[in-house]
Amino acid sequence: MAEPVGYGRVTWWEIPVPDLEKSKAFYGPVFGWTFQNFGGTYEMIHAEGEMIGALDASRQGSTGDGVALYFSVADLEDTLARVVANGGSVVTDRVEIGGDMGWSAVFRDPDGFRIGLWTGTPAKEDAGS
Repeated sequence: MAEPVGYGRVTWWEIPVPDLEKSKAFYGPVFGWTFQNFGGTYEMIHAEGEMIGALDASRQGSTGDGVALYFSVADLEDTLARVVANGGSVVTDRVEIGGDMGWSAVFRDPDGFRIGLWTGTPAKEDAGS
């Protein structure tokens, strides 16, 4: 899997929603988006045939968290260590996304904002597998 051009760029985003059907009925006509379910409470957003983001109904109290951004990084574990060393906290360690789409992790910055990370690089201990 090839990394996108440049680390530290937004590679994915999610809009937290309390009701998928209501949100699809709103965003579809407003932006011309189409949707594809990816696991019950998660709908991939497509614009002009390209997958661009998602609606996520899985987070409790999600509307207060706002849009989730995912930044591309070379090494999830190294980046999460730097998050903690600089006053942030890890919400979710490395998780395989599935479908050969790489891995993600989530942290909160010192102000409590939820930020996601993405990589196409396996964990160092998994690299030889």
